[in-house]
Order: sequence, then structure tokens, then C-alpha cells
Amino acid sequence: MPTVNKKYLDLDGLSYYNGKVQAKVDAEKAARIAADSSLQSQVNGLASGAPLAASSVSQMTDTTKIYVNTSDGYWYYYDGDSWEQGGVYQASVDPDDVDELRSDLTTITGNSIQHDWNLTKYIKTDTGTVDPTSFVNNSAYDCCVINCTAGDKFTITGTGAGAARLWCFIDGSGNILSNAENNEVDNYKLITAPTNTAKLIVNVKRANTYLVIIGEALELYLDKLGYDIKASVVLIDGYVRDDTGGTVSSTVYKYAILPTIPNQIITYNAGFNANYTVSMGFYRADGSFISGSSVVAKNYDQIVTTPNDAYIIKATLADASHTGYIKYASDKSVISELGKVGALAETTLKVPKLVLPQESIAVAGHEWNMYYENVVIGLNDQYYIKCRCTNLSGMNAHAYVDCLRFTPSSSSVGNHTVTIDLISKRTNTVIETKQFNLKVIADKTLTGKKVIFIGDSLTDDGIYPAEIQYNLSNNGITSLGTITETVTFGGNSYTISHEGRGGWTAGDYVTQASVSGVTNPFFNPISGKFDFSYYMTNAGYPSVDIVSIYLGTNSDPTIEDTIDYLDEMITSIHEYNSNVKIIINTMHESAGQNGCGNHNQLQSAQELRNERLAKSERILQEYTGTQANVYASTLYFNVDGEHDYPTVVQPLSSRNPETIVRQDNNVHPSVYGYLKIADVIYNKMIDLL
Repeated sequence: MPTVNKKYLDLDGLSYYNGKVQAKVDAEKAARIAADSSLQSQVNGLASGAPLAASSVSQMTDTTKIYVNTSDGYWYYYDGDSWEQGGVYQASVDPDDVDELRSDLTTITGNSIQHDWNLTKYIKTDTGTVDPTSFVNNSAYDCCVINCTAGDKFTITGTGAGAARLWCFIDGSGNILSNAENNEVDNYKLITAPTNTAKLIVNVKRANTYLVIIGEALELYLDKLGYDIKASVVLIDGYVRDDTGGTVSSTVYKYAILPTIPNQIITYNAGFNANYTVSMGFYRADGSFISGSSVVAKNYDQIVTTPNDAYIIKATLADASHTGYIKYASDKSVISELGKVGALAETTLKVPKLVLPQESIAVAGHEWNMYYENVVIGLNDQYYIKCRCTNLSGMNAHAYVDCLRFTPSSSSVGNHTVTIDLISKRTNTVIETKQFNLKVIADKTLTGKKVIFIGDSLTDDGIYPAEIQYNLSNNGITSLGTITETVTFGGNSYTISHEGRGGWTAGDYVTQASVSGVTNPFFNPISGKFDFSYYMTNAGYPSVDIVSIYLGTNSDPTIEDTIDYLDEMITSIHEYNSNVKIIINTMHESAGQNGCGNHNQLQSAQELRNERLAKSERILQEYTGTQANVYASTLYFNVDGEHDYPTVVQPLSSRNPETIVRQDNNVHPSVYGYLKIADVIYNKMIDLL
């Protein structure tokens, strides 16, 4: 049941599949009624508009038609790019099943969710006959005209007095079949289109937000076509009781009215961290309460299943400044991010998702990059990125094919809003828009600052800590650590200290005294846990200014386990000294498929990149403005997955000696990648010190 925002709703994408779905219905119907003669005879005997015959795919020349392949017995349809195989044409089909399928799909594709908005206008729907093209100008109203047919069900609700002043069903000649008045806040009306219905007309008061929730058709819409839906969500003052389903007035809490469908596994993210519960309620299409559910308020995903007759959810949130959401049914999801307005019905099974921080730091005189591939989960060639930046025109900012690049000068110091649009190439519509603050600061000379780098093999390689200490800060930042080594790059050798251990996870640092014979200096054998005070005393360090933690490349069982372990590390560090600043670094971009194929053989690069980016998103959620002196970096912005990894020259194959350059690692970048990791961590340190 998608929520319809009265300002904007785009369902044009559905028309792309109307012919294809109808053709499928025709083919199923034809299969049922065809005589039990030869396949060719069946095809020749079909009525006008039925499938055509072909003995091979190459003979299927009319892309507007359905074909039956006389060689394999299957029917085929053209999906816009290629011929796709349907079922066996002569398969036994129950007539009732076909009729039900046809009825269901007609409910969907027979325009029950196609509409037009007529802004600042209304139609008199209380008496007489309505001409849908004749509207009365009135700045206080909008009018929605929804094409539908007899039997279509809608739940209508409004969020203010007089929100839906009038509605009615009309037939094809404009004759009014029914009408009702003044549907107000939390008042649900389940209506069914009567016989001869052609349109539903709803007058909407502009001063109030109005929701049209499409009823039973939505379940079919999601299950059979699997489109992603995005809907605008209205936040209402108050919270939801899970015992009665009622709402209670509040100036602190807000709740959202959201669509759902029965028996769906939904993912609930309250959008904030707290140690108490928040509640949601589930309701039938007529607004009656079914049951409630309470979950701990956390800024991470929690799983709830909707009841078998639920069509409406009310979900409590902390306040309007927090971004929570509910996702439905995994890849076939209704995504309702609070305060966001997106296009309803982008016709792909998986719509990419932007992952952006609240803020990223750039330092004057140092190059700053944001690679598009690094900030979009599932980016593919059906979409493109558009970048907009305030006050950066002519200031050495460049939107390249693969990244947004900016080398700020002293005149750029200040805050700049960066807006990223994810746009569908097919429909040329904006699918998602997000913003973040690009904070440009001046570089500074540091003296006597102490930093501990904790990490895995990426830290153990020593390159990015050495670059930060020697070249970026000119020894203004001194590294501390029980591991000391000399690293060489750029023709120079540097001695560096750190706490990097190859293959280690956050869980290893928190729970293990040693791993594979390598000692954990943070593990207190008496308390049996990560103890930063114990570490500082044993190492003989009197103080430290910053602890930079770069873990997650080697996975704990789940990202939530990693977060729990990081929380234990943070707590212990701040028990030592609450003024120590802690940087939790996001995951750098992995290499491409060649790097994955060489380093981990059968690993999928896209799958790994999506996994890494999901971890970065979770780190940003957990450590952005949630704890004093704890900060998430935007390290995931800056490593180029295609060009910042080591390469090897290989023959094309054992039979072809011609050579090709391929990446040969998908975890450890080249020196250049390490230097770009150093840039991001240094920028954050300069901001904090």
C-alpha cells in the first residue's frame, strides 16, 4: 500500500510493462483454450492478437507480439532488450487459475494505480456529473484523479481536519457513483470501487498532508512485479502504544504512518540510539488495530514480521532530526526514509542506494576525492550520478566521469553543501537525493601530538601511518605502538610504531590474549578483556591525543558484532581518558574483479564492494554525533578501486602469449592507495587537533 504524496507521484514506469504483462495473460489464456492438436495448428487457429509462430528466436521479428517457438514448445516475449522465455505453451493450466491471474493483473495494470494530479484545483463531487477535464481553480485544494475499475480497494486517510474534503467514484461518462466527506486525522475509510467505475476522484486540502493507500492491489503489485517503491512519509507529533494501537500526544516523539502488506518481514531502524523501547502498531485496511511490537531504539536494522491482515503501520521515532526507515521484503522493498520524497515505481528489481555521511573534511592544499562507485550500493549502467556543490564553481572542483575531485585553497575554507542525485537513465528521473557538508579547513603546523594506530594488515604495512607522521605532519604527529618497523616507499625509509596485526578483527582485539602466537597488548589477563589503561601503563605511555581504529576488513561474524567490539574498545579508551579523540575509519573500496580473482580466486568484486560499503554505512550510523569524542571518517570516499591497487603482467592465456595488466590484490592497495588512506585520516586529525 504505497503512500501517495499530494505534491509528487511518478508511476509512469509501470506503463513500460503493461503490454508485456497483458501479453503474458493472453498467452496463458490462449494456452488454456487451445485445442489438443499440433502446436502449429493451435497457433494458426488462434484469434487475432494471439501469439505468432516461429521455429527459432531469430524468426521473432515483431517485438510487439508474443511468439510460440515450434521447436521447443515455449512462448516468448520481448522485454525491451532481448526475447525472454515464458512457460511451456501446451502446459496444463487450470481455467480458474488463469482467470484469477488475469483478474489480479488487470487490477494492477488496468490503471488502478495510474493517476493525474491537478494542483490548486478541485472538482465538485457531491452532486451531478463530473467532467474530469473541468476543474475549479482554488489555491486551497489539489485534486487527484485515479484510474480504477470495479472491485479496486483503497484505504483513504488524512492527517488533518478536512484533509480529504470529498471523494467519489465516477463511470466512463462522468456520472457520480458514490461520494463521502471530511476524512480526518487517524480516520481510515476502506472503500471499494462499485460496478462501472472508471475513476476515483479525491479533492485534497493543501493545508493538510493527505495519504491515499492503495489496498489489496499492492500485495499483487509487489509480489508479482517486484518493483521497489519509495514514498514520502509524514511525521506526526506523538508516539504509538503497542498495547492498544492508540497514539499519545508528545512534543518529544513523532510517529509515521506507513504502508505495508500482510506477512512481510520488515526491517525497522528507529534512527537513533537509546536504552529504551519504541513501539509500532499494525492495523487492518479499515484502520482497526491488530497488534503492536516494541523494539529497542537503536540506529541499526531490527527485524519484525507484519500480521497476516496488516496493511498499515504506525512507527514511533524520536524526533524529526533522526532518519529512520522501514524496509519491506529485502530486494522487493518499500523504502520509506523519513522526510524524503522519491519517485514511486522505478522499474528495476534492485534500485541502487546512496551511502553518504553528514560531513567530510577537506584540508586546503590537499586533494579531496569522492569516487562515485564508492558511495553507491549496487550502482549499475542504468543510473548515473549528478553532483552539485555550493560555492565551488571556479574553485578547482571537478566532476569527472568516475569521481568528484576538489583541491581547496585557503579561499575555500568554510562549509559547502554537496548534493548527490541518483538518476535513472531510462526515465530521466531522480531516484534519490542526498546531501552532506564538505568542511574545508586550513592546514596547520602540529607539534608533540601522539597517535595510536590500531588495525589489521593494512596498518601493519605501516605506509599510511608513516605518511601521516613524516610527510603530512612533518613529525608534528608521532605514532605510538608496541610494534616498530621500517617501511620504504617513494625511495625513502621511515621508522614507524603502530598496533597493526595482519588478519586480526575487532573481536580478536577485544576477546583474545593472542592470535596465532601474536600477543595482544590490550588484553588484560586478570579482567579478561580489552583494557586501554592496562596497555598504556605497560607500554609506558603517559598520554595520547588520538586513537585511530581501522578494523573491519577481516570480518567478525556480523557487522553488529564488530560494532559491539568497537564499543567495548571505545568505552575502555574513554575510561582511561574521556578527552582522547577516537577515529573509527570506514572501509576503503576493494579492487575490481581481476583483483578479487587473483587474490581470492572466486570472490565477486561487486558483492565484496557492496559488503564493504554496507559496513561503512553502519559505522557512519553508529559513530556520527552519537558519542563525545568519537568520530567516523570518510575513508571509503578516497581509494580508487580500479587504479589504486597493485598490478601484475600476465599472458592472456596459456595458449596466447600476448600480455595484459591485471590487478593482483583486492585487500591491500598499492602505495598510492595507502597514501590516499593517509590523506583522509590526516584531514580528520587536523580537524580534531
